[in-house]
Amino acid sequence: MQFSWWYLFVSIPVIWSLWIGFRVFRGINKPSDFFWYPEGMSSEKLRDSLTASNISVGSAIFAFLSFGYSYKLAAFISPLTWLLGFFILYKVFPRIENSEKRTLHGFLANRYDSRFIGYFASLLSIIGFLGTYGIEILVGIKIANVLFPNVSSIYIILGLSLVVCTYTALGGFKAVIDTEKMQLWFSYVGIAAVFGFLISHNENVLSLETLASDHWGFSNLSVLFVLSLIVVNVPWQLIDMSVWQRVCSMRDQKDIKKGLSQSIYSIGISWCVLISLGVLLNYFPDFTAPSNNDYGSLLLSYLQEPWAFALFAAGCFAALVSTADTLLIASIQTFVFDILYPSHSLKTIEDTNAPEKMKGLLRYGRKMVYLFGLISPLFIYLVSIVIPGVLDLFFLVYSAQIILLIPICVAIFRKDCVRMRKYAIFSLSAGFLASVCMMVWMLFHPVEYVYLSAPLVSILVSAIPWFFIKKGEGYDTGVNKR
Repeated sequence: MQFSWWYLFVSIPVIWSLWIGFRVFRGINKPSDFFWYPEGMSSEKLRDSLTASNISVGSAIFAFLSFGYSYKLAAFISPLTWLLGFFILYKVFPRIENSEKRTLHGFLANRYDSRFIGYFASLLSIIGFLGTYGIEILVGIKIANVLFPNVSSIYIILGLSLVVCTYTALGGFKAVIDTEKMQLWFSYVGIAAVFGFLISHNENVLSLETLASDHWGFSNLSVLFVLSLIVVNVPWQLIDMSVWQRVCSMRDQKDIKKGLSQSIYSIGISWCVLISLGVLLNYFPDFTAPSNNDYGSLLLSYLQEPWAFALFAAGCFAALVSTADTLLIASIQTFVFDILYPSHSLKTIEDTNAPEKMKGLLRYGRKMVYLFGLISPLFIYLVSIVIPGVLDLFFLVYSAQIILLIPICVAIFRKDCVRMRKYAIFSLSAGFLASVCMMVWMLFHPVEYVYLSAPLVSILVSAIPWFFIKKGEGYDTGVNKR
């Protein structure tokens, strides 16, 4: 590809993120500064951070281009089911106990009075989040290969990972949140650049009559695909530990509700725009579906003007790091506070330890950022040699985390969860075993119906133990005030 000064624009999200990390670094003095937002987040920051982290390059931009192109108007079922999950979170949030440890897994451990459940849930979330983080970095290879076709994939993985790890290790959760707005706007500019290029180079190609005369795409959807989308999208907000991390960093309940409600609109509009772009690609000449479903890389190659290519590539990189840093910092927080210090609140840890020990914990957290942030993408890269499809990997990773759903719902709605402890343990164990079996099956039989059915199988198997609950064990119809 011939060099253009426009391509330097791609580096701006990277440089900006690193600068914010260095700027925030000076104000990080204790673990609470690193793992939560020190002065408390506003509703606007919650909205921007949730929107930015939900416009990922792999599971949003590239996926929705594929969905829109393949399923047309029927593809809008994906944002509708995802937003339904946000609406459910908005409604049930007043029932969620304010745990001193301020983590999803601390909430479960308290409600069931079981440290084992807290450990188990933490490991499942870490596996799911680091797996998704690795997939996001893997998708970045596809973008970078268009810019640097002769650079090894390993070097690209290490380069992208080091960028995310560096500013996350420097500024912690505050750096992650403070970079989100910039990354979000770069994503918007990149998407707008694609629309601008397509319209300016394909005049009079698209008409409402052409769109109306074509099928809506519902005939292309399989029942299994729709069920898998529902199972993954609707409950995800309840089992997403990064959402809990953001909510627990808010200033007050009013800001939480306002931020969540605003997020529903901003995420919904953003996702619908991406799907619309995928739908419109059907009506432009010389654009044909790639055999490997890599719509993002094909679209980058299709953008012949340097300005359009550079803006879209910059938007993709911004979307990548905005999701990757969220997944990484949430994983480190879970490891430190739910596995290393499961029986202590953050206040207890900071009040009962000397300043030098607090600095040691900060150094340890930063080292774990690099350890997790470099190893997981390399592991996913090795797995992708056997399972090359990005969506295949996403569904398999989600199948291991979706089994948290029923124990979380029981913890929210049941009055006495201690008596539910054994059912929760059997549920998590059975669901995890089912997800491992589906992963092994996918390795030896990599076909579509296997990865699509993985979340369904995991959640159904995890539900079996709950059918043996005895009657009269109580149901709480009011706000849980434990």
